[in-house]
Amino acid sequence: MIHAGHIRLRYAERAGLTTLVKSLTDPEVRGGLDRAAPRNLAREERWFEASPERDPSDQLLAIDLNAKRVWQPVGSRRPSSVNNWARHAEPWVLIGDKSGWGQGIGADSRRRLLGHAFGTLNLNRVHLPVLADNERALRLFHKVGFVEAGRLCEDSLADGQ
Repeated sequence: MIHAGHIRLRYAERAGLTTLVKSLTDPEVRGGLDRAAPRNLAREERWFEASPERDPSDQLLAIDLNAKRVWQPVGSRRPSSVNNWARHAEPWVLIGDKSGWGQGIGADSRRRLLGHAFGTLNLNRVHLPVLADNERALRLFHKVGFVEAGRLCEDSLADGQ
């Protein structure tokens, strides 16, 4: 478990998958993601069931917010494309509960993950693709230290574009 003041990251539990899927079906939440279609519970459960076979760095983590001394799940973090040989990764963080937006949770979570990626996992690079019109994510990524390394033209399909 990683504690960071008013947030914590912990290994996700099966019970939290329903909340995750609900977030991923919300058009406003999904709008900033590189996903053509919402996820469904059966698919997430299959992914989750295979988790024990994965490397610990490739586990789904829940992001909780300490609201009045009660921890409430507000998002999740899932590594993607962890390449230990080349020492790079593409983790994503989702604050799916919109009540957690604008509270610094995304920035705090990413800072902790970067510390973990570079310090504990000894990675050399962490990259995050972002849709060009996702201004919120672009501001956040710059705030936590990411720099634009390039642009992939017509690399993703979102809402028919």
